[in-house]
Amino acid sequence: MKKVTRLFVFAIALFSLNAVIAQGTQNAKTKVKNVKPVKLTVDQKAAKNADSLKARLSLTEDQYTKVIPINVEYFKGRDALRLKMKTDTTGTTSFKTEMIALHAARKKQIAAILTPEQKKTWTAWKKAHANHDGKKMKKDDDDIDANEE
Repeated sequence: MKKVTRLFVFAIALFSLNAVIAQGTQNAKTKVKNVKPVKLTVDQKAAKNADSLKARLSLTEDQYTKVIPINVEYFKGRDALRLKMKTDTTGTTSFKTEMIALHAARKKQIAAILTPEQKKTWTAWKKAHANHDGKKMKKDDDDIDANEE
């Protein structure tokens, strides 16, 4: 009888310990989830994107210095448009059209800086990372076409 009681007490202790350990693990996971990512400034986003283009397209220093102001202008315009979208309660403005126009202007300005060889490389890269079969693919952080948050 003592053996059965000891076995029963041991089993209860084991199950209780398991529950305590599981709770501690869950709290640790929750703490990690609550960490907010660091928001980049407009200048940091512009530099990050320009660095990506420099690496991907072998930009010269002159091209690199021309791309950064284009990116700064784009990210400022995009942030202003998003703020306007959040505060606009009338719903009369077509934000998607404005965003597409802003994006197209940026692509046109960058394309004007690139050499024909770089344009081919850029086009090939964009085709390789295009949506396939209607499935939405994850955009890279350094994608020229990506909208960074």
